[in-house]
Amino acid sequence: HRRPLVQQSDGGQRLFGARADLGGDAAGLGRVGIDGQIGWEPVENLTLYASGSYIDSEIQDSLLQYRTSGGVIGFYPTAGKELPDVAKWQGALRAQYEWNNLELGVQYKYTGERFANIVNTEEAPSYELVDADVRYSLGDLNEALEDSYIQVNVRNVFDEDYLGSISQAVPSGTSPTFSAATYQLGFPRTVVVSFNAEF
Repeated sequence: HRRPLVQQSDGGQRLFGARADLGGDAAGLGRVGIDGQIGWEPVENLTLYASGSYIDSEIQDSLLQYRTSGGVIGFYPTAGKELPDVAKWQGALRAQYEWNNLELGVQYKYTGERFANIVNTEEAPSYELVDADVRYSLGDLNEALEDSYIQVNVRNVFDEDYLGSISQAVPSGTSPTFSAATYQLGFPRTVVVSFNAEF
C-alpha cells in the first residue's frame, strides 16, 4: 500500500512530496519502494523539478513448475529474484522557463537496469534521455486564439541508442531454461510539431 510521507507547500514556490510502498501480495511477491518529487521556482518565470523512485522487489517463492519429457517435475529458481522489467532506480529533472508568450523546457530522465525474465539471467542496461520543448501561445495575434499555441517537442535530443519495452523471456515448460527476451528499440531523435486550437 502507499502512504504519504511528506507534503508541504510554500506559497506555490516550493512543493515536495514522497510516498512509500511497503508490502506484498498473494502471489508471493515482496516489495519496498519510495518515490518523491520536488518543484522550486528560484527566480520569477523559472521552475525546476526533480523526481525519483526506488523499488526493491522480490519474488519470495519458487512456485513455477516445469516437467521434463521423462516426467520429472522441477521448479524454476525464482525465489529471491527481482521482478522483470522493473527498474530499481528511476529519476528525472526538468527546467522550464516562461517569457511573455514563449515557454522553454528541457528534461533529463534516467532509467536503471531491468531484468528480462523471472530468474534474472538476462538484463537490459540502464539508459539516459534528454528531451526539449518549446511552446508559443498565439493569443497576441488574435483574440480568438487566446487559448491556442504551437509547440515543438524534440525527443531523445542526443539520439541515444537504448532498449525500450521488454517482451519477457518465456519459460520452456520442459526444462529450467528460458527463451531469449525480445526488446523494442527506443525511439531515435524525433521532432514533433503540433498546433492546438481552441475557439
